[in-house]
Amino acid sequence: MLRQGSGVSDEVLKALAGASAGGCGSDACSRSVVTWATPAPMPALPPPGRLSAGASPHGGALVRPYFGLIVDGVHNHPYAVNVAWSAHPTGLVLVTDAMQAMGLPLGKHTLGELAVEIYDGRGGGGHYEGLHAVLEGTSTLAGAVVPLDDCVRNFVAFTSCSVAQALATVTTHPARSLGLESVVGSLHTHAWADMVLLDDAGGHLAVLQTWVAGIVAYTRPRTGASA
Repeated sequence: MLRQGSGVSDEVLKALAGASAGGCGSDACSRSVVTWATPAPMPALPPPGRLSAGASPHGGALVRPYFGLIVDGVHNHPYAVNVAWSAHPTGLVLVTDAMQAMGLPLGKHTLGELAVEIYDGRGGGGHYEGLHAVLEGTSTLAGAVVPLDDCVRNFVAFTSCSVAQALATVTTHPARSLGLESVVGSLHTHAWADMVLLDDAGGHLAVLQTWVAGIVAYTRPRTGASA
């Protein structure tokens, strides 16, 4: 709101007051209806080039946040993934944002009251590159349907990072973001025995086994070999 003496002309004040009071343009009306609250000044920033690395413009250490990315090749372009990882590699956390349709075959499915269509790439009527689910009859994404191990493989392909760097985005990074690095995200004494055994032959990172609380929960079926 405005007040006389704020640097705004009396004519402007009277016009504003008249509009607020239904046409009253007297000095008394302008003084009673229109007031002024001086905005709080913006905090001063240091001169350009004077801000030390790792410091906040308003003082104190700069705390860089963790951030999640859906690396399914659909929700985020590979170039965007590469830029994000290059900007803050230790803060990136891979997420799936997967819906109930994950793991279902291609085609139409009804999930409760939601009808979705699953495609793999643009072939066969698909709308995007990669595995994706859309609302039936539209190109609107219904949610992600790519599992986390595929996201890890995509991340390696998109960024050319090492396997160790990719695995950190689904282990140590999310654990640290939640303050749970003492119990999850790494292999050490007293940590939870939740593990995934991967086969990195050929860089495919195929899941061989998953362990939950020290017990084997899944073993990949053997193919092309006798049991």
